[in-house]
Amino acid sequence: MEHPLPETQIPQLDKFLHTVEYGGLCFLLMRALKGSYAGMPRRTMVMIAVSCTVLYGASDEIHQLFVPGRVCTIIDVFFDSLGALIVGLIKK
Repeated sequence: MEHPLPETQIPQLDKFLHTVEYGGLCFLLMRALKGSYAGMPRRTMVMIAVSCTVLYGASDEIHQLFVPGRVCTIIDVFFDSLGALIVGLIKK
């Protein structure tokens, strides 16, 4: 099976992409929560969105255990979580 990302000279591109992707997911979850539960305190909204994003990232890595040619790494979960936390801390 071929690698899902093209070869590049940019070091650690996949870690950057994990951070951006899961930051985007957290942003969308926060937006959905804000739209559905307008009275929800911001801290609660951030905690729910970040938690859901981290759990999804972890479940995606576990899923990769069963996909030929893919690997499951805790480092990817770390960068998924980092993206969620960054967005959770800066999104108003």
